[in-house]
Amino acid sequence: MKWPRKYTVGVYASILANTGGSYENLKKVLVCAVIFFFLGFSLNPLLAQSDTDFEVRYFIDEFGDLTDHAYLAHVVEGTFSDSATQNSKLLVVVLISDNEIGLSFREYGKNIVSGSDYDTYVVKLKLPNGEIFESNGNISTKTSRLYLSNIITWSVDRDIMFNGSNATKFFIYEKGREYNNYLFSIVFPSLAYVKEKLGENLTWIW
Repeated sequence: MKWPRKYTVGVYASILANTGGSYENLKKVLVCAVIFFFLGFSLNPLLAQSDTDFEVRYFIDEFGDLTDHAYLAHVVEGTFSDSATQNSKLLVVVLISDNEIGLSFREYGKNIVSGSDYDTYVVKLKLPNGEIFESNGNISTKTSRLYLSNIITWSVDRDIMFNGSNATKFFIYEKGREYNNYLFSIVFPSLAYVKEKLGENLTWIW
């Protein structure tokens, strides 16, 4: 929003008057104001904003009714490439429950990537502290989800990964065909938020 010129001039005149009419004092005031402005942004807790991106939802039973089994869900955007396209739109649905961390993929933002008993994926992730972890996994033929909770081991620090403010980067590709790949980042919610919403008994925490 653009302030009216007369309002801007009025504010300027007011500041100048309160600094004794000295332009040097005015410059000092403006520099301090800029510093406090950026400090405000850097110190402002991003934790809550990131955490609440993950909505609380509930699984349904075989009758289509909601259960009391909660999970957290969020959608992030990335890119995918294969022999037919490069850096096309990818949506990744992130699901976190008390017993799983799952990812499902939507190529072009709509086409669900189905699981296969024959396709193995190399999962590479770069943690917020710069550590790189690599393992193999499959997309489930039943749920069309890749289960991170079955891939990441005790060597991956959950407190670093689930920090609520810094992203974990992913590069996932089909084994033997690296040109078939997914590239995206996820800012996982803090462990405190996950436990608050899903309870303390998280089977994927060692």
